[in-house]
Amino acid sequence: MTNVVQVNLEAFGFRELDIASKLLAKVSEYGYPRDFSDAGISLAFNTHSGYVFLTNEDYQILMLEDDKLKIINEEEEAA
Repeated sequence: MTNVVQVNLEAFGFRELDIASKLLAKVSEYGYPRDFSDAGISLAFNTHSGYVFLTNEDYQILMLEDDKLKIINEEEEAA
């Protein structure tokens, strides 16, 4: 069975790498949002949705939305 969420850059295509570079550039420029824990951060993407994001050990998700960093909590996605 294939993992839906990939953290191995080998699984990223050119599109995902482009999104990841923009996400990391935004974090490099502005830092992590105050409410986003910086413990155990990984770059990942969901192969079903195509979303590229950073995730942490608190199960928070940090994505680019309209060229801005947005935190999405796992609980919000399940609702």
